[in-house]
Amino acid sequence: MFGNGYLPGIAVATGMTLVAWLLVLFYFDPTTSGAIGIVLFFVSFTATIVGALIVVFSYFRYRFSRPASLGIIIRQATLLGVGSSGILLLSALDKLNWWNGIAIVVAGLVIESFYLVKPE
Repeated sequence: MFGNGYLPGIAVATGMTLVAWLLVLFYFDPTTSGAIGIVLFFVSFTATIVGALIVVFSYFRYRFSRPASLGIIIRQATLLGVGSSGILLLSALDKLNWWNGIAIVVAGLVIESFYLVKPE
């Protein structure tokens, strides 16, 4: 694909998580499936978002910038994917307020900042 030998496998796994998320989306009724349906939805959604972000970030790093380590790309994609899923979960539970969203964004920024300034 572009630059990294692991990327085709990540892209295939992302496609499989997308299929799993679509199956959960179309075959589980959230009003009757209870907690298991909600857990399956958010786990498959988060895995799909993280995988898609890894592929997109790798492409843009390869195309427009110097290639970055796959570990950095995975960390950034995971922070964005888990943060967006957390905000979506809070919204689904009617617990999302502006300060909760800001707290999730600030937590992600603090974690990323820690890794950017940490001495090797």
